[in-house]
Amino acid sequence: MTTSTICILDDDPEIRVFLSEYLAEYEYQLVVCSTGDELITAIASQTVDLVIIDLMLGRENGLTIASQLRQRHDFPIIMISANKEDTEKVIGLEMAVDDFMEKPINPRLLLAKIRALLRRHTPKILQPSVNHRSSKPTVVSPKFGKFHLHYSDRTLIHEDRGDIELTNTEYNLLEFLIENSDTVVDRQRLLEGIGSDTISPLDRSIDVLILRIRRKIEEVPSKPKFLLTRRNRGYIFSIGHNKNDSV
Repeated sequence: MTTSTICILDDDPEIRVFLSEYLAEYEYQLVVCSTGDELITAIASQTVDLVIIDLMLGRENGLTIASQLRQRHDFPIIMISANKEDTEKVIGLEMAVDDFMEKPINPRLLLAKIRALLRRHTPKILQPSVNHRSSKPTVVSPKFGKFHLHYSDRTLIHEDRGDIELTNTEYNLLEFLIENSDTVVDRQRLLEGIGSDTISPLDRSIDVLILRIRRKIEEVPSKPKFLLTRRNRGYIFSIGHNKNDSV
């Protein structure tokens, strides 16, 4: 089995040592960095499968670095922080990162998150969005609004905006929801559907992905028409004409 390479960016040497020594026990290749420049250099010189970034890095902001990485790379990003402000957490999850952990870090939970993210991630090269219709294969699965989901090349196309950039995990979740459209799907089924059934349904990973997908397909993400919440039950994807459902 190929060993995965994980980059850790944290300005605290104790955290770097703690995480690298713990994860090395599970045969991951570790690259530790103390600055954003070191991380960029490390990523440019080798294949990286996952990145762990501290939110507060002295003069640097981990969220800014994560956003820059997300523009060029599709590997999973986990943000860690002692900051417990929910607003900042949600902004980060929506914008650039795949998961969030608060300090002090539970190493076993971190390991479970890493394994789940790596298992469901298939590398792809992100290309800039092009503001015209795609010339890719025309095998098309369900249409919703002005969106077409192409199973053949795993792309989402908007009639006016062209290719909508999705990470592999976002695509997997969207495809699963569409295949189960007009049916309430709970978090456990969603986790199973994207290959992350070892993570607890209480974990926020699914909510994070839902927020990110809504930002890409909903005209007003806070008032979704397609990807709806059913409180205490799960989510439902409605392809047809929608009423003003509660979220």
